[in-house]
Amino acid sequence: MIEKIEIKNYRGIEEISIDNFKKYNIFVGDNSSCKTSVMEAIYSSLPNVRDGIITTANSRGMQVRLDNIHNFFYNADIKKEIQFILDDKIITKINRKENNNVENEKIIENIENNTISKNLMNMNVLNANMKYLYDILQKDKNNDKEHMDISVMIDNFIQILFQERINIKSGNYYGKSSWITPLSKYQNDTAKVVKKIIEKKKKNELLKIINILEPEIDDIISDGFEIQLSKNNAEKMLSLSSFGNGLSSIVTTTSSLVNNETKILFIDEIEDGIHYLNYSKFCENLIKITEILDIQLFITTHSKEFLEAFYDKLSNNEVTLYRFQKSKNKIKKIYYPKEKVLYAIKEGWDIR
Repeated sequence: MIEKIEIKNYRGIEEISIDNFKKYNIFVGDNSSCKTSVMEAIYSSLPNVRDGIITTANSRGMQVRLDNIHNFFYNADIKKEIQFILDDKIITKINRKENNNVENEKIIENIENNTISKNLMNMNVLNANMKYLYDILQKDKNNDKEHMDISVMIDNFIQILFQERINIKSGNYYGKSSWITPLSKYQNDTAKVVKKIIEKKKKNELLKIINILEPEIDDIISDGFEIQLSKNNAEKMLSLSSFGNGLSSIVTTTSSLVNNETKILFIDEIEDGIHYLNYSKFCENLIKITEILDIQLFITTHSKEFLEAFYDKLSNNEVTLYRFQKSKNKIKKIYYPKEKVLYAIKEGWDIR
């Protein structure tokens, strides 16, 4: 379980340390408070999450390119490395290369040594004008044992490739993680997860959770690219997109929970697409499934009603809430234990 994080020079964050993480972790604050950036840093600090900052950027609509890589660095200063220190144990360093040119000879050598994934290569790779984006070095803070040593490259087709300078078979101390945002809910990542769930013969578990909020759904299928659902008495399967944003949000979240390889789940704007009248049922089952499958949860929300529903359904004290806000270009954090949140809700205070 993740307990603490230290972040340096990432996006709008110059430096911040956050601790006291528990099973359920909620981040609130206005749109400029960097709460999502904090969650991105935690996700990207995990061992073996080599594409963390790219995945999170894509999920908020940013297409990573050579000319916008400075957006990852505090004040766009690419001379200062990004650092994530996880649980005082694992340090991740991200640096911009001074010389971003890639030599074809090195590409050929790495293909032959299997340090560049062959499924990412294509026939035109040597003519694709490859450029280095940044380097990632991840190691144990105390004994220098390395987990990752990677150069991230991009070609003129905006294809991202990862060049591993050494092959490291590192165990993932924290288990597999999943990242969900409002935008990623409508990409094909969910279709792949649902396909995997069906192959593992866990379709009924997924349907059972979906039926709590949408009782008319009686079947679900996926080919890895599109999800189709069946309603009671319907003659044909219908695409998930035809049901609206609410059901898309529910399927995305529940499929990540049922996929028992996920041990840490990150959800940005968790209330997106869910009607407020369904918050109570959704929170009840979210808590139930995360307890059964032993999942640690990190979420952001703007919804006071969602917070009220979540705390109403949570029977234990394994929850932390942080409010983030900017003060004189610095990110300030305010910690709220469960009893303080319950008091704020009772008194009608808005802690968002």
